[in-house]
Amino acid sequence: MDLKPISSSVSPGETREQLDRLLEELVLEAKQYPPKSKERRAVITRLWCGMKPPNSKRRSPLATDNDARNRLGRTKSSLRQKYGEQLYGASFEDCWNDNLSTAQLEFLEKIDIYNLGVDYIFFKHWQDFLSRICQPTPGNNDELEQDYRWFRQKVEEFSRRFVSRQQKNHRLGDEEASKIFEACQNFSDRCCQPSAKTPTNLQSFWDELCLELQQYYSPKSVWNWFEYILRNCFKNSVREWKKRCFQEVSGDAPIAYSFDGSDRCLCLFETLASPDSFEEIETDIPKPKELVDLLEENPYEIFSSKHLKGHPEITFREIALLKTKDFSWEEIAANFGNKASGTRTISPFYSRNKKYFEPIIKEYLSDGFPLPPESVALPDAASLQAGVDAERQKLERIEKDSDRRFAQKKMKQHQQVNFKDLVETKAKGETWEKVAADLGVADIKSLMIFYLDAISAFKLLPQEKKKKQKSS
Repeated sequence: MDLKPISSSVSPGETREQLDRLLEELVLEAKQYPPKSKERRAVITRLWCGMKPPNSKRRSPLATDNDARNRLGRTKSSLRQKYGEQLYGASFEDCWNDNLSTAQLEFLEKIDIYNLGVDYIFFKHWQDFLSRICQPTPGNNDELEQDYRWFRQKVEEFSRRFVSRQQKNHRLGDEEASKIFEACQNFSDRCCQPSAKTPTNLQSFWDELCLELQQYYSPKSVWNWFEYILRNCFKNSVREWKKRCFQEVSGDAPIAYSFDGSDRCLCLFETLASPDSFEEIETDIPKPKELVDLLEENPYEIFSSKHLKGHPEITFREIALLKTKDFSWEEIAANFGNKASGTRTISPFYSRNKKYFEPIIKEYLSDGFPLPPESVALPDAASLQAGVDAERQKLERIEKDSDRRFAQKKMKQHQQVNFKDLVETKAKGETWEKVAADLGVADIKSLMIFYLDAISAFKLLPQEKKKKQKSS
């Protein structure tokens, strides 16, 4: 693209159009070369120089440089205004530079999907499918059928996400949605035919699908796409910074402050239910690797025991795993075929059961009983004492059982098992297998559900503070 010299008379509107055209041409040129190739790196260097013009005499200024600097400056100013006071001692400049670099890396990683209509999740699944199907030494028929089933599922999930996204951002009628589902189904059928196992055939099917999707897809300009990535990177980094400032990673470790303004010590799982948490932070399940592993392991299928009414496939476990991957409620609803509203139905269900499963999550992550017995060594820090004492008081209250209500809470299938005995046995630090054996219960999952139901019924978990109504 030939740009006018910087000294030429160019209107702001012309400059904006020139910059957008320049960036798009460079992105399309970069996509023609393999990732990490010398040719692509050379084009990317020119792209960054166009987006973030260097102050260097080695490069002749372009007519678009001022517009690029102004755009980046406006984005920086907007982020400073929104997040500058939320960094709690961190340098905004450091945060800006870090996230600018992170956004550049993410932009480069996703550059091949620019203007295609597909999302990056599906693009990676497509790349994975190609590597499986087009490998030099093909697998046996069973492995091939398994790959086909996996890919059909991924195509179906993508079609739901795409339709959900377009219905949210644009007016997409039932007829258009049906055409999209049909196009994705045809693509899936063609790719999963044994005769289509050549890279040329598969690539032609992919190109046809992308052309079909582009009829319903309004792409962002290169600059707007990069700015979108940058803003998301910044938002996520500020969110993580706040979490690091206010809490430890471990589920039962103390945090420095409480969100409710009191001096009492909170554990991470107590803060999950706090309605007064930072407005910018979604009150999701935290994402340490141990928690993701726990959800994946799903001991005794306990996290699958709660599902949305009428939809046994929409379980707490499936929702929680999607939330650990930062899926929005709309994307989660789309993942389940939009059988229920993400914000009105799935979100409240998730919040209720996040609180319900808290004792089990806390126990597994802390590798012990969530209500520590006397034998557990306590930290010396005075700031922990109030929180630990509160937990011990709950245990003592259950052991004392002055009105015998804890002893009267019994399992329906096993009348010999009551909540008081169960808590006292668990307080010894025994595993669920050992506790179930001691109490004569074969179904460990039922025993755990009885335990959780009783904790919920007796309101033994920290209660959320109700917001005061403002007087009119």
